[in-house]
Amino acid sequence: KENLDLVGIINMILSILFFLVGIAGNLLSLVVLLNTKKHMAKLSMCSYMIALTLTNTLYLLLHVYINTLNRLIYHLSLFEDKSFLNIIYKFDSNILVCKLLSFFKHFIRSLNIFIILACSIEKMLAI
Repeated sequence: KENLDLVGIINMILSILFFLVGIAGNLLSLVVLLNTKKHMAKLSMCSYMIALTLTNTLYLLLHVYINTLNRLIYHLSLFEDKSFLNIIYKFDSNILVCKLLSFFKHFIRSLNIFIILACSIEKMLAI
């Protein structure tokens, strides 16, 4: 078990801060996009932005779960008692679960790029 150094602590604090700001911004964007006027809601751009907001939120959730929560559980030795965190730790220790979570995190990151690409191509073709 390695010690948590100052850089690791700063990394976790910044990850949690970015997570909170990102979730708040994505939820605000989702509320605005879902409450648009009827003529705006029919535009495909609105659909792209809603999809982008949802995939960004899912990416933030996966990132904070994989990179921050697991490290916090491990470094604070919260997995040693018979609690819910122990179940999470054992669940994540499974190699298949670890690979699936990593795959979905990278897949969602790529999906964000493809949504922006599709949005850009549609705008280019419209001009």
